[in-house]
Amino acid sequence: MTKWLFTLVFLTALGCSLVLAGCDRGEEEKALAAAARAALAETQVALAQSEKEKNNLKSELAAVIQDRDKLQEQVRELTEGRDEAVAKAKNAQTIIENLTNQLKAQMEKVGELQEQNKKLQVTIDLQKKLSG
Repeated sequence: MTKWLFTLVFLTALGCSLVLAGCDRGEEEKALAAAARAALAETQVALAQSEKEKNNLKSELAAVIQDRDKLQEQVRELTEGRDEAVAKAKNAQTIIENLTNQLKAQMEKVGELQEQNKKLQVTIDLQKKLSG
């Protein structure tokens, strides 16, 4: 696009300088004017193509941005899901630790009761021997 713009500016400057110089070469001026018109027409075609390409790129960019936004939303949702799962796992771990501690305490009580039961059984056996 810059090439065509440069050509357009150059030909316009050339045409203006010839007109301002007052050159009496009518045939040369007509040829230069025709060449300038042809270059202008080519530049206009190139400009139209550039505009079309720019519009296509804008459309593609909009589609890419929309896809990016969708992916960012999916990432956000997945992150929230992961964070919720981590919180639930931590909560479950805390519950497991509490239940493990309760189980240990109960097992200690059972051990103490078994020991007390043995002592009572010895006392009962001793009472039976004494009374019987």
